[in-house]
Amino acid sequence: MKHLTVSTLCVIILLSIACQYTVYSDIAKPNNGIIIFESYSPNGTELIKYEVESGNFYALTQNDNVDKLGAFNPKTNKLAFVSDRGGCWNIWQMDLSGGSVYKLTDDRKLYVNGLDWTDNGGFLAASLQEDCEGCVFDIVTITENGRNLNNLTQSKEIEFQPDWSPNGNEIIFVAKSSKMTDQIYIMDNDGKNITNLTKNDVNNENPHWSPNGKYIVFSSEMTDGDWDIYIMDSNGENLQLVTKNLTDDITPNWSPDGNKLVYSTFIENNFEIVISDLDGTNQIRLTHNPLDERTPLWIQFEGCADEEENQLKSNQA
Repeated sequence: MKHLTVSTLCVIILLSIACQYTVYSDIAKPNNGIIIFESYSPNGTELIKYEVESGNFYALTQNDNVDKLGAFNPKTNKLAFVSDRGGCWNIWQMDLSGGSVYKLTDDRKLYVNGLDWTDNGGFLAASLQEDCEGCVFDIVTITENGRNLNNLTQSKEIEFQPDWSPNGNEIIFVAKSSKMTDQIYIMDNDGKNITNLTKNDVNNENPHWSPNGKYIVFSSEMTDGDWDIYIMDSNGENLQLVTKNLTDDITPNWSPDGNKLVYSTFIENNFEIVISDLDGTNQIRLTHNPLDERTPLWIQFEGCADEEENQLKSNQA
């Protein structure tokens, strides 16, 4: 009877979008701030917020759309994200309670693969592709109000997953090489002086600068085709393997102080969010969910205003 009751409860949880996030377990407190990540459900992709100090999870979006690729603006304390709500792909923005949602880009046939704000919040780097014959993903910058789009790459190659250096002078990104593998490149913030950092024959993706600007973390298939996490100097030298296992580890990012990593690892037939030390040790699993979770973003943020937080908790009740 006890086994039947537990099984029935699990089915109810899986069928309920509102309740699916209650299956996560609490963890030790490794740091503070919040972690925002994508969670894939049968109805779409949602953005979830995890409070590191409290161990609580909240759904920032709850709809039948695809909401993904969060980028935090430290100037406005807003989160830019990509959504297909309304029938068109656009870049949207909301506060960290999931409220005050509005569009940064106009309705158009547009596809987005990567977002990142400068540390001063003045410019958003994005990878955009117009829905037209011959159009490919290019790295562009957009001002805070969603205007003044400036195409930096303007090439026939596919460029995506841009990430600003902490000082705003450079951008790292991924592009298809002549051998059709994904390679990591660096360029000045005006699109000049493009340099290949990885220079290998396998796929390398999801690069992110460390908070001090000295290192880049990324995922790569260098380990016999298995996706693992690597760290290299910002000039592409001194490559270090972080994860040493037989499963896939992808979409890495840094803690705000640069002392931890957060990424997705394949556990029990789906991707879960974990944190670890910079050498891959002391791994702590944050999520326990039958759905994929990816692209975590760790933000140093003290919290929402009381009225916003109360409204968020009311919405999740």
